[in-house]
Amino acid sequence: MCREHLHPNHAILAITTTIKKVDGIYDRGSLVALEPSQRADYIKFFQKILAKDGKILLSVLRYEPEARWKNIENHLQMWQKELAQTKISSRAEELTKFINRFLVSKDGNIEKTPYSFTKEEITKLFEPITKGNPNKIKLLASVKWSESDDPHERNTPKRLLINDDNTFLDIYLIENGK
Repeated sequence: MCREHLHPNHAILAITTTIKKVDGIYDRGSLVALEPSQRADYIKFFQKILAKDGKILLSVLRYEPEARWKNIENHLQMWQKELAQTKISSRAEELTKFINRFLVSKDGNIEKTPYSFTKEEITKLFEPITKGNPNKIKLLASVKWSESDDPHERNTPKRLLINDDNTFLDIYLIENGK
């Protein structure tokens, strides 16, 4: 499932009328990109298409959000100051790309994706699917993660996840509670 199918919300409803029940769902990068206000609809979509014995393989990031936001704010200030002083157009272009990577709007709101998720947050979010049974959510792997390890990120400005020692890729198996 592509992220584009989640916007606008009526697109989810249109899709669900044509999709049959599925045995498995793989989410790599969708949940972490959704705003908190969109997550309930995302879970409802999964509920609608997941077969009774269906499973979800979920890949999420876990890190310390406040440290990341502070790191991003510091880098933005540094880049904006350098941009104001640079006379080299290629560097100005690069700095603008970095700044725009983190700003959602011109009013200076910071882009907070990818969002971080703890096991408790995953358990609560997926309660409608697991029917509140925490045994239906299994952490399969938790590995230290670095943006330099991700082939999808090699040509984009870094997300500044602050500290590779405290950033993890967690992989969950979530079973339908029937």
